[in-house]
Amino acid sequence: SLSENDVLAMPADPERAHPLLSLIRPTELLKLLEDWKGTPLHQTFANYPHTLLMIDSATLRNVNQPSDLD
Repeated sequence: SLSENDVLAMPADPERAHPLLSLIRPTELLKLLEDWKGTPLHQTFANYPHTLLMIDSATLRNVNQPSDLD
């Protein structure tokens, strides 16, 4: 569960985090992102107060290209 200090809850499977599916506290997160330097979100979000929501890797699939669906 999200603690009072967490700004986001990020789903993760045993291999990777999935930051685009995070539940966020927008006001708090936007303040933290003011100095964002373009680092990947999975790294950026991991540095902020957060909770990981562990999921089965079969539940989500990382898709960056059409061939990833094969």
